[in-house]
Amino acid sequence: MQELYRKLVDKNVIIFTTDKNYLPFAKIFVNSVLKNTNNIEILGRFVNCTEEDLIDFKDIHIINDQKKLSTVRNLKTREGKTAVDKEDFTLINKTNVKPLRFFYSELIAYSSNIKFDTIFNLLKNGVKNVIYLDVDSIIRKDLNNLFKNLNDYDFCFYKDEPYKDRLKNHDFLYHGGLIGVNNNTNTLSILKNTINKITNEILDFDIDEKVIYNFINLSDKILEISKKYKDEDLSLDSFIWSGSGKTKFANDRYIIEGKKYEVR
Repeated sequence: MQELYRKLVDKNVIIFTTDKNYLPFAKIFVNSVLKNTNNIEILGRFVNCTEEDLIDFKDIHIINDQKKLSTVRNLKTREGKTAVDKEDFTLINKTNVKPLRFFYSELIAYSSNIKFDTIFNLLKNGVKNVIYLDVDSIIRKDLNNLFKNLNDYDFCFYKDEPYKDRLKNHDFLYHGGLIGVNNNTNTLSILKNTINKITNEILDFDIDEKVIYNFINLSDKILEISKKYKDEDLSLDSFIWSGSGKTKFANDRYIIEGKKYEVR
């Protein structure tokens, strides 16, 4: 692992996490980064994938976790909420990927929330800046300016409308699907003090966005980025199209765009 970190010292790094089910989206994500953004390293954290699964990812850095995690989708959040608000995505799915159907599994929760451990370890080992993106993102334009802007801040997030049925005590949401972190003493301290809580609650589907709310009280240098970097409406001038929610399963424009990057 140390050899991996040495290769990334002083680099700008895009990271993503995925399990086996989301590998089709991971291929699209990686190929879209490689085609549209230069001079940035990519690190994928894969969970319970085989060596054969990883053949298509030879051009990026890889961490491959092997964990005993249940794949049974029978979990709710700590507040008793389902992972999907009221809509069964299996009924509208146009892909070969199995979507969430209200409940989630240990594997799904771990694969999402392990992003914080990934970010923290990269920062500890000298990476310059890290941007985590959900694996269902499609990168359409160069992201170097986003990394450049991050140099002057601790974090960057996209400020979104709150969920309808989850995390109700807030009037906005810093979306956990895009987390930018500049490597400095303050962000290292914040993440160090946060990582134990995340580890202890890693099977809570919403733990990522819960802890992000705490960052507001710990940093006055948060960059709220344009919707063009987390666009669920799929505008042609946006840098990143988000496959959030049902978009990746049912939106024809998103699916057609993704097909451009299925093969590099």
